[in-house]
Amino acid sequence: MNLTFLLIFAIVWVVIGAVTGLWMIRRGHDPAWVLPAVLFGPLFVPIAMERVERNPRLVATGPDGLPGAVAPTLHAPRVLVGLDGSPQSELVLSTTLRVFGRWC
Repeated sequence: MNLTFLLIFAIVWVVIGAVTGLWMIRRGHDPAWVLPAVLFGPLFVPIAMERVERNPRLVATGPDGLPGAVAPTLHAPRVLVGLDGSPQSELVLSTTLRVFGRWC
């Protein structure tokens, strides 16, 4: 391979990573993200976009886990409870419903 090509490739890799890391810092993330951003270069862009996303996506809601209508003015906390069918996960679900019952 040509040395010039490798040098240009390395420079573009680092610049894309540095710009992505600085973009994350500008969005309020820890400056320590710059190092992985520079190391991973363009591969880090989707990671940064996911981390910076300000409106997290709703996993599922409703009695059957199907997306339902969510009021845009609802300010209640959202709690994600993982269920695997074990007695412990059922206990966690019942405790969560007891604690957040009137908001669920």
